[in-house]
Amino acid sequence: MYLKSVNYFRAIAIMFIVLGHSYNLGASSQYFYQEVLKSLITGGTALFVFISGFMFHHVFFNKFEYYGFMKGKVNNVLFPYLILSSLAIFSLWALNKGAFGQNFDVTFFGAGDIAAVTVMKYYLTGNHMGPYWYIPFVMLVFLCSPAYIKFIKSSVKERILVLIVSFVISLFCHRPEHNINPVHSLFYFNFFYLFGILYSQYKEKLFSCFKGKELPLLVGVIFFAAIAVDRGETGNYAKGFFVYGGVDLMLMQKTLLILFFMSFLRRFEHSDLKVLDIIASTSFAVFFFHPWFISLFVSFSKKIDYPMESWLVYFIASFCVLLCSIGSAIIVKSLFKGSRSTRMLIGY
Repeated sequence: MYLKSVNYFRAIAIMFIVLGHSYNLGASSQYFYQEVLKSLITGGTALFVFISGFMFHHVFFNKFEYYGFMKGKVNNVLFPYLILSSLAIFSLWALNKGAFGQNFDVTFFGAGDIAAVTVMKYYLTGNHMGPYWYIPFVMLVFLCSPAYIKFIKSSVKERILVLIVSFVISLFCHRPEHNINPVHSLFYFNFFYLFGILYSQYKEKLFSCFKGKELPLLVGVIFFAAIAVDRGETGNYAKGFFVYGGVDLMLMQKTLLILFFMSFLRRFEHSDLKVLDIIASTSFAVFFFHPWFISLFVSFSKKIDYPMESWLVYFIASFCVLLCSIGSAIIVKSLFKGSRSTRMLIGY
């Protein structure tokens, strides 16, 4: 059964991701409330992973076949990543930037690495283009699908226990520094994927449970964001896997935010929200395109010496990034006359 509310959630999730990557386009942090707003926007990947887990159960579970599932993910996720990553890595090499430059200091990349080794490390980590770290990580998630099938088939007590253990691990392991380690990311985001699966299994009960509780959930979201900012912990929590860094308040904030949106959007299940439909349908292409447009906008602002220190400018510029990404996806699709083969090129 097609769920419009989850599709609309996908659109909102990609908007969070674009906004969270566009801070250089004007989002200043002079006041406490601005830092809280940043904390609320940051971490949209958790929403995306939750939706991925939800859809894994809702769409793939009943007809799951590992080879066919992985073939689809290689074609529609890995191939676009490899194609667009090749363009990004070539650009860095040609411009002598990033790990090809002299002052690049990120764990895993060595100053003495030859170009071929640097290229391979880029493909393995996605570190060549900010958000692209997500693809090596999510491919690991897809490779682990048999374990998630086993999770779905296990008893209720076993599933709850696994979810709790996963939550505790995420609470203390945090995200990897620079999002450089896909395995570390797998441990951190595993909770959100399992949460999505479990929500899909018991969606009607959960919809009923949280109906009318949107306001308390939203208050909880803002509370955790404010507490984190008050403690000087803005943005995502990131550290080495075995380094103690306290509890990840972003994890709790985004868990409540997911519950809020799943409950809030349920009321639009029978509504036709065309704009959100378009954003959702192009969301994966938007993911691939938006860092390119952010880079172009930042470069342009520097050339014209325009001070990007206004939240109004930030929201307008972020909207333009989203619009340009969607437009590019539609143009590429139209050039190939609507062929599904474009999914192997841009994910749409």
